[in-house]
Amino acid sequence: MNRNELILVRDLLVYARECIKLDYDSQKEFAKRHGLSQSYVSDVLAGKRAPGEKLLAAFGIEKVVAYRFIPDSGTSGASNPLSAPGFHPDAPLRESAGLPAD
Repeated sequence: MNRNELILVRDLLVYARECIKLDYDSQKEFAKRHGLSQSYVSDVLAGKRAPGEKLLAAFGIEKVVAYRFIPDSGTSGASNPLSAPGFHPDAPLRESAGLPAD
């Protein structure tokens, strides 16, 4: 696994399960060593709860939120404010969107 690539949650869960299986006797031992409850770890690995910062750090992973445009999403006719006259990428976001400053 490339340490700089973005990974999906499902891949994170597979990776976490395998790490625990290889490095610890049980989920309970992993949880205890990292100051987490066993039920929380179990819920995260089952996909019932989102992994928190402390659990992610135990695997050397950080949460990154990303957004991207959908290629050819069929939204023809929608305007693109990023190409609007007067838009400048260095301008404050609210100002460039024509919104009042807070």
